[in-house]
Amino acid sequence: MSKVGLREVVALGALGVAGFIGFMFLDPTSTESTSHTPGDIRLGETPPTATPTLAPTATPVPVTRLDQPESWRLSYYESAVSGGDILTGDSFVQRLNLVSERAPFRDMRDDAWSAVLSQGVTAAAGRNGFTLEYDCSVAVFVDDEEVARGENPDGPARLDVTFDHDGGTVALRIEARDTGGPFLLRWVD
Repeated sequence: MSKVGLREVVALGALGVAGFIGFMFLDPTSTESTSHTPGDIRLGETPPTATPTLAPTATPVPVTRLDQPESWRLSYYESAVSGGDILTGDSFVQRLNLVSERAPFRDMRDDAWSAVLSQGVTAAAGRNGFTLEYDCSVAVFVDDEEVARGENPDGPARLDVTFDHDGGTVALRIEARDTGGPFLLRWVD
């Protein structure tokens, strides 16, 4: 019995390795850092709150207000039953102030017509803008690029139109479609 054989030495070595592994991985204090300071908890005091940092806001770009042009080319179109639009009238108006309870011509169907106003306007370099009052479906184009759109509201509404330009003359086109009820399209000075 006093003799220790190879089997006993291997078994004691395996037991020692298992104990070392158990101590390293199962000891709860082995994963804690030594520099950890416990939290400071005090009853009856309000917890500290973070002070928000104010973010800088963008400086608004100044808008040069456009004056209404003196003369507009006005084209009236009637919606064809087969689709598309048919040119039914072409004239000039001094000011953009179209108000109508029904179609502009007797032989036109009401709520199935549109008006296209166009004019060259001098724009300043930078951001330009103007305001329309409308009760119809309206789209505004500058040099054939759409810059604003408003769907038919339940009553008169305002549409602020802004666009950027290098300066000079621009082709301004306003397309308005009567889709129901009274028609209103007016430049707001």
